[in-house]
Amino acid sequence: GLQLTALRSIPPGVVGQQCSSHIGVVIDVLEAVRLKITPVTTLQISTDDDENRVYECADAAQAHYIVTGNRKHFITPYKSIEIVSARELLDLLSDGRQRR
Repeated sequence: GLQLTALRSIPPGVVGQQCSSHIGVVIDVLEAVRLKITPVTTLQISTDDDENRVYECADAAQAHYIVTGNRKHFITPYKSIEIVSARELLDLLSDGRQRR
């Protein structure tokens, strides 16, 4: 989507050439595996309606994680969905601790 497209436009000098190429690979993988989710349940977990939509999509997708750079707004756990940063998700995946 739009946010992934914006990541592709980060100049290599900002993040370094090697990191820039890794960003492209990660974006390609995310674009290949993404799903369109239509929530069927309305949730009222957060005081922010936009955040509730994220929880609804995560629930409908039976997600294990919500990945966000804004963890201070996703403080309420829901079912077994963990709130993690992108760095934490990469660490989980590289350590082989991803859920099945």
